[in-house]
Amino acid sequence: MICAHCGYGTTQTSRNVRRIAPKYDDSLNDPKGGVFEKTWSCDYCDQVTR
Repeated sequence: MICAHCGYGTTQTSRNVRRIAPKYDDSLNDPKGGVFEKTWSCDYCDQVTR
């Protein structure tokens, strides 16, 4: 991948995944549905990308 910050062609490491919609509620009993945001970081410059 090409990093949006440093422009270097490098690998990126997955840092975090969070559910952004609909807001998670235990009463829904459906943890797999929804919209998620995944955060990555460049293995060269260590800057975060979403």
